Amino acid sequence: MSDTGTRILAFAQHLGRGWESGAEHEARTRRWLDDQGRPTKDGLALLAALEDQRTTRTVFRSVA
Repeated sequence: MSDTGTRILAFAQHLGRGWESGAEHEARTRRWLDDQGRPTKDGLALLAALEDQRTTRTVFRSVA
């Protein structure tokens, strides 16, 4: 699996239900991964949104 796919699975695992049904199932249900386990446009958009938040979280850590 690609690094991109691995990052999507890591996020899916944190959703709280990944432990129950598996991160890959959760990612496919949300259409972040296709049937072959490759990232979809939605999956890439998810990672882009998470990356955009990285700097926001850093700013708040610096203020606190």
